[in-house]
Amino acid sequence: MAEQSSVFLVSDSYTAISLIILVVAIGSILWSTLRTGVPPMPSNVHVADRMLSLVPATTTGTIYELGAGWGFLALKIAGRFPAVQVIAYELSPIPFLVGKSLQLLANLFGFRRNLEIRYGNFMAAPLHDGTVIMCYLMIGAMIRLGPKLRAELPAGAIVISNAFTMPDWQPETTEIVESYQNTPVYLYRQEHPAVRLQDA
Repeated sequence: MAEQSSVFLVSDSYTAISLIILVVAIGSILWSTLRTGVPPMPSNVHVADRMLSLVPATTTGTIYELGAGWGFLALKIAGRFPAVQVIAYELSPIPFLVGKSLQLLANLFGFRRNLEIRYGNFMAAPLHDGTVIMCYLMIGAMIRLGPKLRAELPAGAIVISNAFTMPDWQPETTEIVESYQNTPVYLYRQEHPAVRLQDA
């Protein structure tokens, strides 16, 4: 009887610990979503492929993914462009840890050495060397991001957005991914040299 009680106690302890971990993980994601206004949603595979198809094969410099989520798109970008530095930012701790783990695992086996997934707010990160910006953000984040990109990106840099427009920017190309809910993919281009915010 004592043994049976002990088994139940251990089982209950594991259940309680699992529930605590689950609550903390969900709470962390919800907190980050409320903080940034952007939930960690992965790009649909068809949409991600269309976004990648818009990146010129001759791209040099640095490709940034802003809001890396779970790291899946960042890994695809790094695989498609192995000679280009790829830097991805994520502010939600749990998705960041998943993405960073995938990056380190790939690096361990000699893959995606050009990829770095960083924990942090991309709004505070310098993007001056960015030749390509990839993002899947909500409209509120796009409103905040537009002036930053205008102020920092070099002339000719492109911004590729999944589903959401960037106010005050005119898309150079809009493609519709019919295979996934007619999702639009927007390509914007920085036509002029970066204009510092204080000079605008």
